[in-house]
Amino acid sequence: MRTEEIKEILNWVKSTDLTQVSLKEKGSGFGFSTSEHPDESFAEMPAPHYQCVSAPAIGTFHWSRPGHPQKVEEGISLLSEEVIGYIETLPGKTVPVKISSSGKVARILVEESSPVAYGQALIFIEPDGK
Repeated sequence: MRTEEIKEILNWVKSTDLTQVSLKEKGSGFGFSTSEHPDESFAEMPAPHYQCVSAPAIGTFHWSRPGHPQKVEEGISLLSEEVIGYIETLPGKTVPVKISSSGKVARILVEESSPVAYGQALIFIEPDGK
């Protein structure tokens, strides 16, 4: 990444209310925080070959439907297109969260009933064959 590109990104961040930013492109990247107390999970991202499962909507994250146990834990294997949780966007409206490829759960980044933003990292998957 060129210096000019980094300067553009920093100028853009200054114009927002973001406190943490991470950028990865072609296997390299960087991350930084403008907060005195950065989110702990921000600094503990797994190795680059892991795939991030991000929130497809804004709302409240739930690991399962009401009355059902959480089935996603670190270390378990999941299948491609498997639903790992739900985001409640409005009372009674939910958006399923699916993984795009099969693999093992490497890191869970959210807790039950956490508010989530669109695109926020929820879990990291180690794809099969890695």
